[in-house]
Amino acid sequence: MVIQRDKPIQIWGWAAPNEKVTVTLGDESRSTTAASDRSWKVELPAMPVSAESQTITVQGSDEGNYIREVHYQMFLNLREAGDNNIGYASCFDLHRAWYHPQIKVPVGERIAKWALATQYSKNIRWLPPQLQEVRANDGKLFLKLDTWAIPFNDGPIVGFAIAGKDGRFQPAQAQWLDKNAGKGEPSWERSTIVLSSVLIPEPVYFRYAWARNPLENLKSSDNAGLPFDTQRNDPFSLADMYQIYLGKGPSTPGVLNNGDKSELIQSLKAEDLKRRLDEARTLLNNQENQ
Repeated sequence: MVIQRDKPIQIWGWAAPNEKVTVTLGDESRSTTAASDRSWKVELPAMPVSAESQTITVQGSDEGNYIREVHYQMFLNLREAGDNNIGYASCFDLHRAWYHPQIKVPVGERIAKWALATQYSKNIRWLPPQLQEVRANDGKLFLKLDTWAIPFNDGPIVGFAIAGKDGRFQPAQAQWLDKNAGKGEPSWERSTIVLSSVLIPEPVYFRYAWARNPLENLKSSDNAGLPFDTQRNDPFSLADMYQIYLGKGPSTPGVLNNGDKSELIQSLKAEDLKRRLDEARTLLNNQENQ
């Protein structure tokens, strides 16, 4: 956002592709739609100097996962553009439902890692695990990271979902790449995550930690313990998901009202029932064959 006396006010940000965004400042309001690269920008008319405070509101989808995605994507975009003086820290893995960090010490420690590494030349990692490549092969998605990543609790990796071209997501089984598959004892490549689901024979898209207070447990394997951030490689907005699951557009193009959201939730529950029934059948078949 740029505000200068007697000049038009430019406000920009990121949202889901095709998502409608409305910006209001005082009595002025402008709406736009996020581009395919998720960026949006509006220009409000110049406003006179006033002693009265003004409140700016940006209205889009009230979804924590989109907010975290925009937060992280903005950092990546600025860093890629050459801004070497920008840091980043997230705290969604601390699992507090509100946006403002209620557990502050770990957040401060993560920010301190950035300062120690970039300003004081300490050999310490401050970046979360970075996604370098996504490729599909043999009914699986392979996510290549720039460092090893492990579960917080040393159990199975959780928090991933995958979808085919139709955009219908299902929870994914996630494990490291076994470099010795079929040849004996596993040899795990902990910087490559392999995603699969029997319900998604040809996966194309993935999502990770895609909820306001998500199920997730992937972190860097070093002592930094930095979480793999909320991210995805699909272009679908909430309105797109409504179209995918309901087979029709929302009441207002690009925006879901409460009734639309309720319909989408019920449709998602019905879709998830398919997974639960499939898992139940598999369990029963395994029991019968023992």
